[in-house]
Amino acid sequence: RCPPQHYHYAILNELFSLEKATISFCVVRNPIARIESDYIWAMTKSTMRGRWMSFDDWVSHIFERYTRNPYCLANHIRPQHEFAGPKIKKIFKYEDGLSVAIKHVLEMAGVPLNGEVILDKINTRKESENGGGPDIMMQDETRQKIMDFYKKDFESFGYS
Repeated sequence: RCPPQHYHYAILNELFSLEKATISFCVVRNPIARIESDYIWAMTKSTMRGRWMSFDDWVSHIFERYTRNPYCLANHIRPQHEFAGPKIKKIFKYEDGLSVAIKHVLEMAGVPLNGEVILDKINTRKESENGGGPDIMMQDETRQKIMDFYKKDFESFGYS
């Protein structure tokens, strides 16, 4: 139903003995930035490419689609708290930089580091066709839908 890199906690916990893992983590992102990123991806790189729809319309469409199939968009719309769980030992915030997560995981794995972890920025909005499309304009009603849908994410991970 979704690619392995997008498995959420319930699936991972069924497939693996997570309590035996020496390293377990997840990376979360501000839910608004995350859904904006999913919108840009959908409009520029997915099968929807070239069929622009406003952000407000897309959010309504994708949330309705989620009610029928929570795995829609390869499990990207699913609230992030469903990717964390009691056996996950560390949660990183995307906003702090992925290099922070990589450095921590490498250290936990006993991989010696000589210097900083520097990651190339790939798959960014700037690389998208048409420069990532127009700036995202969001109605207050849409912002409230997002806040309501991801309420537990905002609370669980300390996003405002």
